[in-house]
Amino acid sequence: MRLAEVEDFVDFLKRREERTRDEAARRLGEAFEKLDALNAPPMTSEEVQAEIDAARAERRARADRR
Repeated sequence: MRLAEVEDFVDFLKRREERTRDEAARRLGEAFEKLDALNAPPMTSEEVQAEIDAARAERRARADRR
């Protein structure tokens, strides 16, 4: 009895993980489609780093306000 419950729970966790992964992949695909539709030039390494730095600074500021 207990083994069957554990197996059911493991199956449940596996299905939940698969759904989460599938949803993330779908959303990522949608994001790529939106980016492609913009027809914008690719970002430079410096622009990417600036975005990362800005996001980190914003995250730190939010954490400091708590």
